[in-house]
Amino acid sequence: MRPSSILVDGPELGAETQSRDAYTALLDRGKVALEAQSVDDVWAALSGADAAVLDEGSPDVWALFESMPDSRPGTVTVTPFGGTGRRSGWRGGDLIAQASGGLLRITGDADRQPMPLPPDVTHGVVGVQVAIALVSIVRSRRLGTVDDIDLSVQDGVVGILEGAVTPAQMAGTVRERMGTMHPSVHGIGLQHTRDGRWVLFGTCPRPAMWDSLADVLGRPDWSANERWLDARLRREDSTEVDDAAAPTIEALDVGDFYGPMLARGVPVGVVNELHQVLNWDQIVEREFIDVIDGPEGRRDRAPGVVPRLASDNLSADDNTTTTTTKSGAPR
Repeated sequence: MRPSSILVDGPELGAETQSRDAYTALLDRGKVALEAQSVDDVWAALSGADAAVLDEGSPDVWALFESMPDSRPGTVTVTPFGGTGRRSGWRGGDLIAQASGGLLRITGDADRQPMPLPPDVTHGVVGVQVAIALVSIVRSRRLGTVDDIDLSVQDGVVGILEGAVTPAQMAGTVRERMGTMHPSVHGIGLQHTRDGRWVLFGTCPRPAMWDSLADVLGRPDWSANERWLDARLRREDSTEVDDAAAPTIEALDVGDFYGPMLARGVPVGVVNELHQVLNWDQIVEREFIDVIDGPEGRRDRAPGVVPRLASDNLSADDNTTTTTTKSGAPR
């Protein structure tokens, strides 16, 4: 039996009633809805579960778990700041997590205010931790124990900033906002083409990549510049490099250089609009786009689930039900 997910929602359980808008439809896809009217309904849903995921909108469900016998499911609790510590009761959502976790400090341009990442990116990060926690709980259940795991959205944000926090501690520096720049190496940055597209050129860390880029663009003088052969020195000269490249790129369409650069191993990416991403051949061929039931009977396309199973076959032991509760989280 494939692992399933039950969405528990109901006024008596502390969860806010959700409108069936497009975003809610996206979040709830693949879940079996349970309109619980009493704790008995919840208990019936949980009786065969290995694990339950609880969020900050589920106080009555938490109370129910405290009264359950040892045979109850393990729990994964997800709250803005975790279940311990002086700020455990503080409210928050995606934007608060980006701010308190330090992410906003390093996103955006240096001369402008911090720029948040797309909505709910922090919830996606902690969602990966939830998946790992569920695997751990299922494993512990099969060993005859029950685990309860406490997750914090803020912790999840801090965790993904390891590459920024650790070097800052070692070098005694504070990472600042730098737009689309890499902190230590550089190619020719973000450029605008004649046909109105934005293109981000990779850092070309190897001299051979830089030579290929210069050759495709018809700029042998860039290869002759010994300082620019070093990606680290190009980072120091990034403003000069980008300004020198701008007239060349502005005189070209994407098709003039995109294919030749990819063929020669030069990292380059066109900045796609969201509707273009949904139709991009690489995404479509990998069957990453799901079609879900949207509001008013619509059939809407949405990003798929990561990771995707290579096979639909699961072993007979994989008879796991994950029960989730959801409520609207403040931002």
